[in-house]
Amino acid sequence: MSGKSKGRMCVVAGCSKRQTDDVSVHSFPKDERQRVAWTRFVKLTRADWTGPSQYTVICSEHFNEECYEQQHFLMKDFGIPRKKRLVPGSVPSIYPKRKRDELNEAFIAPSPSLPAPTQERGAHAKRAKLRILSELLQENNTPSSHHEIQQTYNDQEDPALEPEEAATSSIACQTPAPVKVGTRSMKIQVGAKMKEKGSQADMRPRVRSIGVQCNGTDIPPLPRPDREPARNEPLSSSEESSETDSDHGSVYEPSSTGSEESQIQDDQNDVHNPLEETKFIVSKSKLMELFSACRRCHRHAVDCVQHLVGTMVKIVAECQFCGFSWQWCSQPYLGSIPAGNLGLSAGILFSGALAAKVLRVLQCMGVATITQRTFSSHQSSILFPSVAREWDKHQRDYVRMAEEREEPLVLGGDGRADSPGHCAKYGSYSTIDLEQGIVVDIQLVQSNQVKNSNAMEKRGLELAVRWLQEHHLQIGIIITDRHLQIQKWIRENLPQTTHYYDVWHVAKGLKKKILAASKLKECEDISRWNKSLTNHLYWVAASTPDGDGDVMWAKLELVENHIHNVHEGHSDAFPTCANETLDGDQRQKKWIKPETKASEKLSEIILSKQMQKDVPKLSPLHQTSQVEAFHSTINHFAPKMVSFSYHGMYCRLMIAAIHFNENSSRPSATTKEGDLQYKISFPKFKHGDYSVRKKSVDPTYGYTSTLMQETLSVVKGASDEPVPCLPAVQPPPLCSGFIHPEKEDVILHFQSRFAGRETTV
Repeated sequence: MSGKSKGRMCVVAGCSKRQTDDVSVHSFPKDERQRVAWTRFVKLTRADWTGPSQYTVICSEHFNEECYEQQHFLMKDFGIPRKKRLVPGSVPSIYPKRKRDELNEAFIAPSPSLPAPTQERGAHAKRAKLRILSELLQENNTPSSHHEIQQTYNDQEDPALEPEEAATSSIACQTPAPVKVGTRSMKIQVGAKMKEKGSQADMRPRVRSIGVQCNGTDIPPLPRPDREPARNEPLSSSEESSETDSDHGSVYEPSSTGSEESQIQDDQNDVHNPLEETKFIVSKSKLMELFSACRRCHRHAVDCVQHLVGTMVKIVAECQFCGFSWQWCSQPYLGSIPAGNLGLSAGILFSGALAAKVLRVLQCMGVATITQRTFSSHQSSILFPSVAREWDKHQRDYVRMAEEREEPLVLGGDGRADSPGHCAKYGSYSTIDLEQGIVVDIQLVQSNQVKNSNAMEKRGLELAVRWLQEHHLQIGIIITDRHLQIQKWIRENLPQTTHYYDVWHVAKGLKKKILAASKLKECEDISRWNKSLTNHLYWVAASTPDGDGDVMWAKLELVENHIHNVHEGHSDAFPTCANETLDGDQRQKKWIKPETKASEKLSEIILSKQMQKDVPKLSPLHQTSQVEAFHSTINHFAPKMVSFSYHGMYCRLMIAAIHFNENSSRPSATTKEGDLQYKISFPKFKHGDYSVRKKSVDPTYGYTSTLMQETLSVVKGASDEPVPCLPAVQPPPLCSGFIHPEKEDVILHFQSRFAGRETTV
C-alpha cells in the first residue's frame, strides 16, 4: 500500500508532509471496510472533503507503531534500509497537533442552512451570557440577584485567577455564593470547580461553542443512572472518577457474575425462565462480526473471546480509536451457573437421553459444550432434587384424589430388573391404579440390600405397601404375576386384600408349554390348538366377572373334552360348551384323537396342578398390561444396557412415571375424515403372527416445562427441605464388601506375570 510518487502530499488537514519529509505515504486500501475507516478519519479534519482518489495518500505520522511490520524496526536498528509496510487492517488514528487558528472548521462549522456567524461585541456577548445564567438559575429555583450574577461573572474574568482554574470554569453556570462547595445538580453545577451534567460550557482554547461539541460521528448516549441523586447530595470519588473517565474506559456488561446483577436476573426470572428461552447455534465467525465495529464511534474494534465456560462465551471488544471497551456474555447466570449449561444438563436428563452420546454429538458438530463431570455435578446438586420434588407433588395430588373417592384401590404391581439375567444391580417395583391408569408409587431396591437379585421384587412390594399404608390408602384388589414369594407375603400380610393373577402371565406360561410339547414326536397337531387354547384362557377370566374360581376351572376343564369333539356333559358348574358349531370350511383344525400321545400330552398340560391353582385366581376385569406398558416406557428413560447411579436410576424412574401419567389417556388418532387410524405390527413373541391396534395421538411433553420451573426454584433456594421419596443416603456400592488390594501391588504382579510378553514400542 506504499505510495510510489514522491510528490504526493498527505490529505489530512493540517498536515502537508510528503515522502521527501522523511515520512512514508500510503495509498487508500482496496478493502471497502478499511477504506471507509480511512475516509472517516480524514473527514473528521476536512468537512468539505469529497473522498479519496487513486492518488490520495496519508503519511506515516498518523499511524501507530503497531500498524507497521516489526521487521522494519529491527532492520532499522541494524542500519539496513527497508520500506515501512502497514500490517493488513491498519487504520490511522493520530490527528495532527495544530494551533487554534489552524483548526479544521469541521469541528466548529455551523449548519449549511444557517447564516455564517458574525463576530459579537464584548458587551453584547456579556449580556447574553448573563441572561442564559439567570434563566438556568431560575429553572433550578436558585435565588440569586442580578448583582450577584454580575459579581460572579466579573470574578470569573479576574486576570489574577490561576490559568488552570480559568481553563476549567464554566461560562454558563459558575457561582460559588448561593450553594456550598462540593454539591452538584443534575442540570446545573453551582459549586466551585464543578461541571454541569445538563448544559456544560468549557473555556478550553480548542472549544468555541458553548452548546454541544460534535466530532461528526454517531455516538450513542451514555446510559442514564437508575436513580437521580438529590440536589445537595455529595458526589463520591468513585462516581466522579467513573463519569470523568467514561469517554476512555467505559465497559458495557449485560451479564455479570456480581451479586447485584445476579439479584436483578433473579427478579426477572420470576416472569421468564431462561432455561426455556429459545436458543440458536451460531458460528464463531458470524458472532465475531457483531463486535468488529465500535458501538460508540462505529470504527474498527478488536474483539477476542475472553472466557469460555461450557456453552457460554464471554467476548471483550475494544475500539482502537476512541478507546471504548465493552464485554458481552452469551447467557445469563443462575447464581454462579450459566443458564445454558444447566439447561443442557436438564434437557438431557428430562428427555431420558444419555449424556455421553448427546455431548459427543455436540462435539462432532463443533459446538462448545459441557463435560460429563459438569453434567454429573448438575444432576446431584440441582436436577435430582428438582425431579424428586415434582414427583412428590404428583403423589400428594393422587393421595388427595384417592381420599375424595373413598373407595378401596385396585392396584397392579410388577417388578423390573435393570439388566437381563439373574445378576441385576437394581430392581424397581411399580404400582399403578388400574382404574385411573396412574402410576402411584415406584420403589428402587439395590441387590446388596437383600439376599439376592430374586428377592428384590418382594422387597419392592413391601416398600410400596408401606407407603400406601402411611398415607392411609386401603388396597381392595391387587393384581400381580405368579411370583411365589409375593403370593405368600400378600396372603400373610394383606388378609383383607383380594389377590388376582394377571391372565397374560398365565397364558404366556401355557403357550410355552404347548409349543414345547408340539415339538415331540407324534404331537405336531398340538401346535394348531395353541392360539385357540390361549384365547380360551382369556375368555375363562373375562366371562366370569364375579371371579368365581370354581366356574373358571370348570370352563377350562371342558377343553379336554372339546378337543376330542365332545361338547356336552362336562361338569355341573359348566356342563355345555358355549361355542357355535363350525361346519365345512369354517373348521381349520382337526380334532385330536383320544388315547393318543398328543391327547395325553395336552391333557397333562391343561389339567396340571399348577393350572388348578392359577386359573381360579385369574383377574376377571383388570390386567397388568398398563404396568407392562409403563415398563416399556422406562426403557426409553433408563435403558437396561446402561448403568446409572442409585439416585440417577431413581430419578429416571420418576421422570418415566410423570411422562406415563401425562400420556396414559391419550385419545385415538383419526384421519381428516374423522375415521380411526389403526396400525399393524408383527411382535417377535407371536412368531410371524400380527397384531392390530388403534393408533394414538403423539405424546406430549408438557411436564418438561414444569421440571424446568422446579429446577429454577431449586437454584434460587426456594425450598431446601429434603424430599422423602428420594433417600438421602445411597446404598453402598456392590464392590464395597470385596477385598480391595493395593493398586501398586496389583500392577507389579501383573507386570511380573507378563514381563516376557511385553514389548517396547
